[in-house]
Amino acid sequence: GDLLPHVNLVFIGPCGGGKSTIAGRLIADSGAIDRERFALIAQEASERGHESRSYAWILDKLECERERGGTMYVALWRLASRRCRFTVIDAPGHEEFSKDIVTAMSQADIAVLVVTAEQSSLDPVKECEAQVLEHTLLAYTLGLRQLVVCVNKMDTDGVEYSQEHFERRGMAVRQALRLAGLKNHDGFF
Repeated sequence: GDLLPHVNLVFIGPCGGGKSTIAGRLIADSGAIDRERFALIAQEASERGHESRSYAWILDKLECERERGGTMYVALWRLASRRCRFTVIDAPGHEEFSKDIVTAMSQADIAVLVVTAEQSSLDPVKECEAQVLEHTLLAYTLGLRQLVVCVNKMDTDGVEYSQEHFERRGMAVRQALRLAGLKNHDGFF
Protein backbone atom coordinates (compact mmCIF):
# COMPACT_ATOMS: atom_id res chain seq x y z
CA GLY A 1 0.00 0.00 0.00
CA ASP A 2 2.14 2.87 1.29
CA LEU A 3 5.23 1.58 -0.53
CA LEU A 4 3.61 2.22 -3.89
CA PRO A 5 4.48 5.45 -5.71
CA HIS A 6 1.89 8.22 -5.47
CA VAL A 7 0.68 10.36 -8.40
CA ASN A 8 -1.66 13.36 -8.36
CA LEU A 9 -3.74 13.21 -11.54
CA VAL A 10 -5.69 16.36 -12.49
CA PHE A 11 -8.49 16.50 -15.06
CA ILE A 12 -8.51 19.86 -16.87
CA GLY A 13 -10.13 21.41 -19.94
CA PRO A 14 -13.06 23.51 -21.09
CA CYS A 15 -16.40 23.27 -19.30
CA GLY A 16 -18.76 20.72 -20.78
CA GLY A 17 -16.01 18.41 -22.00
CA GLY A 18 -16.82 15.64 -19.53
CA LYS A 19 -13.93 15.91 -17.06
CA SER A 20 -15.99 14.98 -14.00
CA THR A 21 -17.74 12.16 -15.84
CA ILE A 22 -14.44 10.62 -16.99
CA ALA A 23 -12.88 11.02 -13.53
CA GLY A 24 -16.00 9.53 -11.91
CA ARG A 25 -16.01 6.65 -14.36
CA LEU A 26 -12.35 5.95 -13.53
CA ILE A 27 -13.22 5.93 -9.82
CA ALA A 28 -16.21 3.62 -10.31
CA ASP A 29 -14.46 1.24 -12.72
CA SER A 30 -11.41 0.94 -10.44
CA GLY A 31 -13.62 -0.02 -7.49
CA ALA A 32 -12.62 3.08 -5.49
CA ILE A 33 -16.28 3.70 -4.66
CA ASP A 34 -18.43 0.87 -3.36
CA ARG A 35 -21.34 -0.21 -5.53
CA GLU A 36 -24.00 0.65 -2.96
CA ARG A 37 -22.76 4.22 -2.61
CA PHE A 38 -22.59 4.68 -6.38
CA ALA A 39 -26.07 3.16 -6.76
CA LEU A 40 -27.43 5.83 -4.37
CA ILE A 41 -25.72 8.60 -6.37
CA ALA A 42 -27.05 7.19 -9.65
CA GLN A 43 -30.55 6.88 -8.20
CA GLU A 44 -30.51 10.50 -7.00
CA ALA A 45 -29.22 11.71 -10.37
CA SER A 46 -31.95 9.76 -12.16
CA GLU A 47 -34.71 11.00 -9.84
CA ARG A 48 -33.61 14.59 -10.50
CA GLY A 49 -33.52 14.13 -14.28
CA HIS A 50 -29.72 14.03 -14.55
CA GLU A 51 -29.10 10.34 -15.18
CA SER A 52 -26.22 11.09 -17.57
CA ARG A 53 -24.38 12.94 -14.77
CA SER A 54 -24.30 10.04 -12.29
CA TYR A 55 -20.54 9.48 -12.70
CA ALA A 56 -19.86 13.23 -12.48
CA TRP A 57 -21.86 13.40 -9.25
CA ILE A 58 -19.29 11.13 -7.56
CA LEU A 59 -17.07 14.23 -7.50
CA ASP A 60 -19.63 17.03 -7.92
CA LYS A 61 -21.07 16.54 -4.44
CA LEU A 62 -22.27 20.04 -3.62
CA GLU A 63 -25.87 21.01 -4.30
CA CYS A 64 -24.78 24.17 -6.13
CA GLU A 65 -22.65 22.08 -8.54
CA ARG A 66 -25.46 19.61 -9.16
CA GLU A 67 -27.96 22.41 -9.83
CA ARG A 68 -25.57 24.27 -12.11
CA GLY A 69 -24.55 21.08 -13.91
CA GLY A 70 -20.81 21.56 -13.57
CA THR A 71 -17.82 21.55 -11.26
CA MET A 72 -17.31 24.74 -9.28
CA TYR A 73 -14.74 23.61 -6.70
CA VAL A 74 -11.76 21.26 -6.69
CA ALA A 75 -12.69 17.70 -5.75
CA LEU A 76 -10.27 14.96 -4.69
CA TRP A 77 -10.58 11.18 -4.62
CA ARG A 78 -8.01 8.51 -3.82
CA LEU A 79 -7.67 5.24 -5.69
CA ALA A 80 -4.99 2.64 -6.24
CA SER A 81 -3.84 0.21 -8.88
CA ARG A 82 -1.47 -2.71 -8.39
CA ARG A 83 1.49 -0.46 -9.19
CA CYS A 84 0.52 3.05 -8.07
CA ARG A 85 -1.62 5.11 -5.71
CA PHE A 86 -3.48 8.06 -7.24
CA THR A 87 -5.21 11.16 -6.06
CA VAL A 88 -7.73 12.12 -8.73
CA ILE A 89 -8.20 15.89 -8.85
CA ASP A 90 -11.27 17.20 -10.65
CA ALA A 91 -10.81 20.84 -11.67
CA PRO A 92 -13.57 23.19 -12.78
CA GLY A 93 -13.49 24.14 -16.45
CA HIS A 94 -15.22 27.51 -16.48
CA GLU A 95 -12.96 30.57 -16.47
CA GLU A 96 -15.12 31.97 -13.67
CA PHE A 97 -13.32 29.48 -11.39
CA SER A 98 -9.73 30.15 -12.55
CA LYS A 99 -8.42 30.27 -8.97
CA ASP A 100 -9.67 26.73 -8.36
CA ILE A 101 -8.25 25.57 -11.69
CA VAL A 102 -4.81 26.90 -10.68
CA THR A 103 -5.13 25.30 -7.21
CA ALA A 104 -5.91 21.92 -8.78
CA MET A 105 -3.12 22.10 -11.36
CA SER A 106 -0.53 23.24 -8.81
CA GLN A 107 -0.97 19.95 -6.93
CA ALA A 108 -0.71 17.73 -10.00
CA ASP A 109 2.01 15.46 -11.34
CA ILE A 110 0.08 14.56 -14.50
CA ALA A 111 -2.69 16.42 -16.31
CA VAL A 112 -5.44 14.88 -18.40
CA LEU A 113 -6.71 17.53 -20.83
CA VAL A 114 -10.29 16.60 -21.73
CA VAL A 115 -11.73 18.10 -24.91
CA THR A 116 -14.96 17.23 -26.66
CA ALA A 117 -15.25 15.89 -30.19
CA GLU A 118 -18.80 17.23 -30.49
CA GLN A 119 -19.26 20.00 -33.00
CA SER A 120 -22.33 21.36 -31.18
CA SER A 121 -20.33 21.75 -27.97
CA LEU A 122 -17.83 23.76 -29.98
CA ASP A 123 -20.52 26.27 -30.92
CA PRO A 124 -18.32 29.24 -30.24
CA VAL A 125 -15.28 27.27 -31.47
CA LYS A 126 -12.92 30.13 -30.66
CA GLU A 127 -14.11 30.28 -27.04
CA CYS A 128 -13.54 26.55 -26.55
CA GLU A 129 -10.11 26.73 -28.18
CA ALA A 130 -9.28 29.77 -26.04
CA GLN A 131 -10.14 27.74 -22.92
CA VAL A 132 -7.94 24.86 -24.16
CA LEU A 133 -5.09 27.31 -24.69
CA GLU A 134 -5.65 28.90 -21.25
CA HIS A 135 -5.62 25.54 -19.49
CA THR A 136 -2.56 24.43 -21.47
CA LEU A 137 -0.70 27.66 -20.62
CA LEU A 138 -1.61 27.33 -16.95
CA ALA A 139 -0.44 23.71 -16.91
CA TYR A 140 2.88 24.66 -18.54
CA THR A 141 3.38 27.64 -16.20
CA LEU A 142 2.75 25.39 -13.19
CA GLY A 143 5.39 22.90 -14.35
CA LEU A 144 3.23 20.23 -15.98
CA ARG A 145 5.24 19.22 -19.04
CA GLN A 146 3.30 16.19 -20.18
CA LEU A 147 -0.42 16.07 -20.80
CA VAL A 148 -2.61 13.13 -21.60
CA VAL A 149 -5.17 14.41 -24.11
CA CYS A 150 -8.59 12.78 -24.01
CA VAL A 151 -10.87 13.50 -26.97
CA ASN A 152 -14.20 12.76 -25.31
CA LYS A 153 -17.75 12.26 -26.59
CA MET A 154 -16.62 10.37 -29.67
CA ASP A 155 -19.76 8.22 -29.39
CA THR A 156 -22.28 11.05 -29.78
CA ASP A 157 -24.59 11.61 -32.73
CA GLY A 158 -22.83 13.52 -35.46
CA VAL A 159 -19.40 12.28 -34.35
CA GLU A 160 -19.88 8.48 -34.27
CA TYR A 161 -16.19 7.71 -33.73
CA SER A 162 -15.19 9.77 -36.77
CA GLN A 163 -11.44 9.86 -37.37
CA GLU A 164 -11.95 13.31 -38.93
CA HIS A 165 -13.47 14.73 -35.71
CA PHE A 166 -10.68 13.18 -33.65
CA GLU A 167 -7.95 14.57 -35.89
CA ARG A 168 -9.55 18.04 -36.03
CA ARG A 169 -9.62 18.25 -32.23
CA GLY A 170 -6.10 16.83 -32.08
CA MET A 171 -4.81 19.53 -34.43
CA ALA A 172 -6.40 22.28 -32.32
CA VAL A 173 -4.91 20.85 -29.12
CA ARG A 174 -1.46 20.42 -30.69
CA GLN A 175 -1.57 24.07 -31.73
CA ALA A 176 -2.45 25.08 -28.15
CA LEU A 177 0.41 22.92 -26.85
CA ARG A 178 2.88 24.65 -29.20
CA LEU A 179 1.59 28.11 -28.27
CA ALA A 180 2.04 27.22 -24.59
CA GLY A 181 5.65 26.15 -25.16
CA LEU A 182 5.13 22.40 -25.15
CA LYS A 183 6.39 20.11 -27.88
CA ASN A 184 4.16 17.78 -29.91
CA HIS A 185 5.59 14.78 -28.05
CA ASP A 186 4.52 16.32 -24.72
CA GLY A 187 0.86 15.56 -25.48
CA PHE A 188 -0.25 11.93 -25.44
CA PHE A 189 -3.50 11.26 -27.30
